[in-house]
Amino acid sequence: MKPVKKLVRFALSSLLIAILLGGCGDPTATVAPAATPVSVQTTAPTTVTTIAASTTVVAATTPPTTTAPFAITTPPPQSPVSWARDGVCYEVFVRSFYDSNGDGKGDLAGLITKLDYINDGNPNSNKSLGANCIWLMPITASPSYHGYDTTDFFKVNPDYGTNDDFKRLIQEAHKRGIYVIMDLVLNHTSNQHPWFKQAATDPKSPYRDWYIFSPSDPGYNGPFGDKAWFKNPSVSEYYYGVFGGDLPDLNYRNPEVNKQMQEVTRFWLKDMGVDGFRLDAIKHLIEDGPKQENTEATHTWLRDFRKFYTGLKAEAYTIGEIFGASAELYSYFPDQLDAYFEFGLANSFLNSAKRGQASFVGLAQDVNNKLPFQRYGTFLTNHD
Repeated sequence: MKPVKKLVRFALSSLLIAILLGGCGDPTATVAPAATPVSVQTTAPTTVTTIAASTTVVAATTPPTTTAPFAITTPPPQSPVSWARDGVCYEVFVRSFYDSNGDGKGDLAGLITKLDYINDGNPNSNKSLGANCIWLMPITASPSYHGYDTTDFFKVNPDYGTNDDFKRLIQEAHKRGIYVIMDLVLNHTSNQHPWFKQAATDPKSPYRDWYIFSPSDPGYNGPFGDKAWFKNPSVSEYYYGVFGGDLPDLNYRNPEVNKQMQEVTRFWLKDMGVDGFRLDAIKHLIEDGPKQENTEATHTWLRDFRKFYTGLKAEAYTIGEIFGASAELYSYFPDQLDAYFEFGLANSFLNSAKRGQASFVGLAQDVNNKLPFQRYGTFLTNHD
């Protein structure tokens, strides 16, 4: 088959499957229901060592020659996670998916009831979608509709059920050959989180340095041109929140924050049995003054994070949300997460459909040549 025909076939498959939708990096985000097509243990938090602070779509055959400005060494060009290489993941916003108890809110019990719709475990069945993965939008305790502002990283949102319901979901999903990844929001917490409430009201709180405070407004905006520093109503000072005042950023230059978020990761991978994470807003993890995206400290942190989570579960899969142009992805390969959402290609798909032209082909070829084989997530649109 000629190269252009291959690209068209690839893109059409991507359009039809539309897996691994992207996330919360757009500052204008308002979450809407999403339901688009893409092993297990238990206990409580313990202490661990510190992290240094300083898919994929259609099955393909042979990796192409890469012309990216970096050397593909370790991990390999192809995803090291075998189940994700030919995987199709179905995104689930639990709140809107299926209500099992009539309270008007979707829940984990409802999702379990409908797992056979996603995959009934029979490879010859024509009664299910046959997806081998589900991605759950945030399911931890949160005061909001969307859940990207957690108040407890170790607790399932009571609207959705309990931690035991989540363990049962993992068991039932695995019975059917379905892997489960979940949104892990590392960049920030809710301003209602007990850590922030203590830090904001008591300058001597042990959580004080878990967030970023300034005695005066530093005077620069966030990367989207919006306000990034907010007045603390309790003390005469300001705090940093790249996504808004209700979402204060965690301070990853503090070893205690790293230790705590490492424990969050261990808890969900080992105690709760999840198979991986969609990592929200990762390009904003560590700021360097007015430089608030893609800093060297962020890259270093992600390299260390990879060593940590693969040490816990070698087959854990991670995909990162880096909202922006395709070129931004280059610096995140080859040794950080498994994959990243390709927002530029997604926009190109949609523009091609609107104009009735195959204008996506050039960018698809460029991405295919420059990014490691099968280590970027294609999609049409996202839940923002």
